[in-house]
Amino acid sequence: MRRKLLVILLFLLLLLPIGQSIASSQSTATILYERYSSIYIAQNETIIPLHGESVIYQVRSTTLNTTANIGGVVEANSNITTYTLIFSSILSNVSGYVNLQVSNDMVLILHTNLPNLIRVIVNTSNTSVLVWAGINATNVKTYAYLNGSGYVILQFANASNIAEIKIPVKIGENITIKTTLQVYEIKEIEISSTFETHLVIQTNLPRRYEPINFSGNYTGMKFMFSSEGITATTAYFNGSFVPALVWKGEGLQLMTGIRGGHVKSEFKTIEFYGVNGTTLGYVHLVTVKGSGIRSVIMPSLGISNILFSEVKIVLLHGYVSGLRFIGLTYINGHPVVIIVNDKDHVESTAYVLLSHKVSHGFLAFLSLNNSIRVILLTPSNVTFNVSLVKPINVIMTNVSINGSIYKAEKVIVNSTNNSYIVFNVSIVINVTIKVYKVVNGELVSLNNSDYFIVNKSIVVFDDPSITYYIVYMKPQSTPNTTIQTSTSTTLTSYTTTTQISSTLTATQITSNKFPITLIAIIIIILLIIILAVTLTIRRK
Repeated sequence: MRRKLLVILLFLLLLLPIGQSIASSQSTATILYERYSSIYIAQNETIIPLHGESVIYQVRSTTLNTTANIGGVVEANSNITTYTLIFSSILSNVSGYVNLQVSNDMVLILHTNLPNLIRVIVNTSNTSVLVWAGINATNVKTYAYLNGSGYVILQFANASNIAEIKIPVKIGENITIKTTLQVYEIKEIEISSTFETHLVIQTNLPRRYEPINFSGNYTGMKFMFSSEGITATTAYFNGSFVPALVWKGEGLQLMTGIRGGHVKSEFKTIEFYGVNGTTLGYVHLVTVKGSGIRSVIMPSLGISNILFSEVKIVLLHGYVSGLRFIGLTYINGHPVVIIVNDKDHVESTAYVLLSHKVSHGFLAFLSLNNSIRVILLTPSNVTFNVSLVKPINVIMTNVSINGSIYKAEKVIVNSTNNSYIVFNVSIVINVTIKVYKVVNGELVSLNNSDYFIVNKSIVVFDDPSITYYIVYMKPQSTPNTTIQTSTSTTLTSYTTTTQISSTLTATQITSNKFPITLIAIIIIILLIIILAVTLTIRRK
């Protein structure tokens, strides 16, 4: 019977991390997805088109806006249309306008009266992505990620060539330009074929500070992608710059139905983090470019210009605040970005277990891969490491302050070679608390922002000293001996044998932030298991 009870207890303990995993896997997100492929095949390789010269142009498009569980899949249909474009032999000067805007919610809207538009490309932070492909559109609305600013590149069918214009753009700005374009007029557009295919899209989140590897089949070519390092930085998300991790790399071409020319494939994934290191969402961008390419199966088709892109935007939390100051630290060799926003909340690429505004800036307890780093981030964007120390000794005593006697805990810490320290002791009396330190034999009061209460413990930040007094501000009896200080505050010490243990652990720090929903789930699971075990034992 005892063995059975032991097994049950072990099983219940194992349920705790499982319950947490279940709760996180049920998170839902908004999925914005688009996938465009644009293949432009010039049958005649001369620049000036002959009478009735034609170009084969194929467009594949997939767009999706849905809500889905993280870690699952969503499905979408992909439309494939092949056009034959017949050009005039006369080169024309065409004047017109382009109006465009990219909003905070990653939507690009474009209006133009210029003819022959076939592609809209967004370039931001040295990454180019095809965000729309078609023929002769005058109004385009599509998804696009812009890291604050960048360029929108419009490409136009121009017989054997492709013409383009490049427009600088910033998030939220409405831009209109007037321009003149030299293009060959499209006399006729024929739809050669059209059909539909099915697509399955994964909704997994990147794993923080771990490499990304995946494969994909794009425009008849198969690629294997691997990230080449991870960069901790800031990136634009929903109106502000937030901490972000960036993965990027090139694809290795595994299988092809082409010959000649040049093909380049690359990807970039950006994950955004908010208050306490919460994942806000991510953007996944894949681009394949090819030029001077001939088909192995049908080489007579001519030279192809290929452009493919996949844009996947996953949004979990939309609200962010403005950036006030920023810092950088390292945890186990990993660079970690820390931001204090205009709401005095701490954001980071690591998990933030605890944060507090202190006299010198913001104190933050960061966690990554089971390691904890405590830092101080100042308003001048300087980051200091803070040593998390355990008191050597904690003794109950009495102190005299301004003629009154108070209970206190005398705390001795080892602060050698530390610029800043943080420690904690358990609270023994539920009254107002003040913290003092001894400097050159004098009692000095700490700034009240440099100590705070977490889970029945008082956490103290300082620059530092050796001896501290945690004073419970409820007057006691008259003192026997006193030590005079420069601030007319006296210190009376009655040493007792009562010692108080003091530890600051990740569990203590985070327990007051444990999600209520997760606790409810765990309790329900435990009750079900206990009921099942009870019924089993009764039957036996």
